[in-house]
Amino acid sequence: MAVMNPLGSRNIIIIDDNYIGEYSQAYMEVGKQIDDIIIKYIGILKGIIDDGSMKGLTAGKLYSFADTASMLLFKTAGVLCDNNKSNMQKFIQDIDEADREIY
Repeated sequence: MAVMNPLGSRNIIIIDDNYIGEYSQAYMEVGKQIDDIIIKYIGILKGIIDDGSMKGLTAGKLYSFADTASMLLFKTAGVLCDNNKSNMQKFIQDIDEADREIY
């Protein structure tokens, strides 16, 4: 967490590594949960078609929708959360590197 405190004419920025680490892990957990929900949803859609209760054009369109949803799964929350985690870790590394240069 970054906190800015006025100190005379300067601002001090405090970066809490643990806070960022905890939130990057939380992002990953939420992303996995969302991906799991999407996977179950796709399974339900395909199950409706596979059990034979739906036929014809409607079944074809539903199956096409489920396939499209499967392809989009790779661009959803899990991937985005993984990217956020990577960005947070890079941020900490960049701050640590800047600190080494200053001190």
